[in-house]
Amino acid sequence: MLDRSKTDARLPWTAQYPRDVPVELDSSVPLSMPDLLRQAAQNFGSSAALSLGEQRWTYAEMQSLVARAARGLQQAGVGQGDRVAVMMPNHPAVPIWFFGALSIGAALVSINSLFAAVQIENMLSDSGARILLTLDSPDTIAKATPFLEKGLLDRIVTASVGAGELAPATGPALDPSARVLPFEALLNNDGRYDKPSLNPTETLAVLQYTGGTTGAPKGAMLTHANLTTNARQTRMWFPFLEDGSERLLIPLPYSHITGITVCMTFAVLLAAELMVVPRFAPDEALALLRQRRPTFFGGVPTIFIALLMTNTMTPDDWKSVKAILCGGAPLPPDVLGKFESVSGERVRQIYGSTELSPAATIMPANSDEPRGSVGLPLPGTTIEIRDTEEPGKRLPDGDSGEIVVAGPQVMKGYWNRKGETDRSMVDGFFRTGDIGYLDAKGYLFIVDRLKDMIIAGGYNIYPANVEAAIYSHPSVAEAIVIGVPDSYRGETVKAFVVLRGDATLTLEDLQAHLKDRLSPIEMPRQLEIRSQLPKTVVGKLSRLELRREIRDGA
Repeated sequence: MLDRSKTDARLPWTAQYPRDVPVELDSSVPLSMPDLLRQAAQNFGSSAALSLGEQRWTYAEMQSLVARAARGLQQAGVGQGDRVAVMMPNHPAVPIWFFGALSIGAALVSINSLFAAVQIENMLSDSGARILLTLDSPDTIAKATPFLEKGLLDRIVTASVGAGELAPATGPALDPSARVLPFEALLNNDGRYDKPSLNPTETLAVLQYTGGTTGAPKGAMLTHANLTTNARQTRMWFPFLEDGSERLLIPLPYSHITGITVCMTFAVLLAAELMVVPRFAPDEALALLRQRRPTFFGGVPTIFIALLMTNTMTPDDWKSVKAILCGGAPLPPDVLGKFESVSGERVRQIYGSTELSPAATIMPANSDEPRGSVGLPLPGTTIEIRDTEEPGKRLPDGDSGEIVVAGPQVMKGYWNRKGETDRSMVDGFFRTGDIGYLDAKGYLFIVDRLKDMIIAGGYNIYPANVEAAIYSHPSVAEAIVIGVPDSYRGETVKAFVVLRGDATLTLEDLQAHLKDRLSPIEMPRQLEIRSQLPKTVVGKLSRLELRREIRDGA
């Protein structure tokens, strides 16, 4: 470690940075997304950019496809400042569409194909996106067609499952009057598009909807600089990665902000091969680890739990992997320990949110780092803990309060929601809505979501803390804790659990196991065993869906 004792006292975490990690961002002008791809293609044109099964596309080929997508979008009437939507599972066409739209100054609206029709309608209506890329399958076409009929969309573009259209320009020409057309028709051109002037710090790149779990979805406005800088902040943490030589296996949806930045943008910054995984299946992921030998892996807690549950994972599966990231939610310490024991690799927690593009902190993989932390602020990022009742009041180290973040990755604001934007900021910091604390060294610990807190008998109980304790039971595979109505305490703690294999568990057994791990106030008073628990579209266990289910009496 470098002696960084003279670093700013307000930024104590920089003293914990590994030797080769800069404590600050350099002063270079942020790149636009098209320039990021252009740089990769110029320096590593023959290197693999995308792969799907046995198919490969080099960076030179990717740049050509992106140019053709840009030209096709302009021919279809899309211009600078417009929004284009994508509703696809992971597919090589998604990054082509993404970079193509951004190359002409349009912004992307990502829609998870698992969303309900009413959610999709709200996003299209709010964003004003008039053209949509989707998969050429009966289910997705049936989901998208009503939006044409309602006048929310002017055109639907369809990509094939096998990605055969990502080939030299052949096939049907673009029919300007067609309302549904194949992606190959949009790509059938010479790639000579009109290049607008892009200001990376001002030009909108992504309109990413968030907040659907706590209210009406809001479109977080993320600029080119938000994305490229956040990818660069993450890249600085891995000086041992080699540009043009890495292979990324991150089986998360590209419709999520993590997929946009940590998969698509980070891969292009590295000029790495992005291994496209249409859907996560633990056995298939292990097969890719063994056959294709990726050098970088990432996931959310449920992915790590699912890999452990295969009972076939060995340290040899991870020999090629230089780094492993876990985001979305803190990995319960017992699960973290089990995974690292079986894989032989250290897992780095990463923390952030959609509004932060998404990364704010990362674990440094120091030998003395505290287990349970989500890491240190990234270079150029400042984190403070504020009083939940007085957000202008900064709290001392060790005190729990609302986590607020400032840095170049913070969004411009919410689309057409000035009031929401103003409420989300305080003194130039973004209010995350998460409860946490910083220790004396600057490590961040997440306590819980502010809105997930259980109040029982006047005491604050954080479900994440209870869940972490429950995961220490050897029979538990997955767990969610929520507050349920209680006539005496107001709320009481209820645990929903999925068990491993043929294991059994009673409430009394669980309480006995937790006796030395939780206070009597935190102890679950109710237990329900289930075969599965609800998850969000990105694969995180969802307390919200469980609360809705209980509320609706399902």
